[in-house]
Amino acid sequence: MSGVSSLALGGEDSLLESAAGAARALIRTQVGLGAICTELLTVPRPGAVETVRHHHAAHAAHRLARRIADILGVSIQVRGGVPSGPVVLAANHLSYFDPLVIGALLPLAAVAVARRGA
Repeated sequence: MSGVSSLALGGEDSLLESAAGAARALIRTQVGLGAICTELLTVPRPGAVETVRHHHAAHAAHRLARRIADILGVSIQVRGGVPSGPVVLAANHLSYFDPLVIGALLPLAAVAVARRGA
């Protein structure tokens, strides 16, 4: 023997739970990839005006973020109002979900800003 312990599952229930978890993960992955493909296939025509393209991209990102949040089971609760006009939103990035949550709330165009030396 090589000294490596064998994998021992705690019974038939654990095996069923593992298989069910793997099946759920596979379904979520398929649905997520389907959502991405749907948005990629609905791009505006090449000759479209730039503002139309930006508007379409913002709404496509919004739909995709909402789908991904639904697929992952992320529940979003808002305290206060969601802005309705042109605004600048700044996230302090408490997690990698910040862009997903903000994008699921409203259509937006993301802009990244880098800080230069302190």
